[in-house]
Amino acid sequence: MYQRGTTPEGSTTLFRDAMGLVDPKRYEWKRIEASLQRIWQNVHDDLVRLLRGKFEAYRDAWLTSPAGKHFAHLITESQYSGCQLI
Repeated sequence: MYQRGTTPEGSTTLFRDAMGLVDPKRYEWKRIEASLQRIWQNVHDDLVRLLRGKFEAYRDAWLTSPAGKHFAHLITESQYSGCQLI
């Protein structure tokens, strides 16, 4: 899964940085690096999906709240009046 700000190269760099913290005398992660990287990417994708779902739920709840409806009204009003709110 590609996410804004996180390229596949960035994910690989983060993975390698994390694996650099592993004691090579205790774990021979180089031998199973490809498997570990797939697990890393799957966990990352699951976490991003979870966070995105939470964000969208809070966003939707706010947009249907009185404050969100008022904000939407102000935005719509500003588009027609020529004012810039943001």
